Amino acid sequence: MLCFFVSDLHGRSNRYEALWKAISDDRPDAVFLGGDLMPMWLEQSDFVPSAFRP
Repeated sequence: MLCFFVSDLHGRSNRYEALWKAISDDRPDAVFLGGDLMPMWLEQSDFVPSAFRP
């Protein structure tokens, strides 16, 4: 079973893009997200819909 664990992405789109690419390339069975995904939530409220929708 292949699993990924990532944390400290801090809402930076380049880090999420690298994660999406790694997931697409390696096709893990599970992806676990740790803390500090979006520490500045109010300033990044538009990030979630744009980054997490296909």
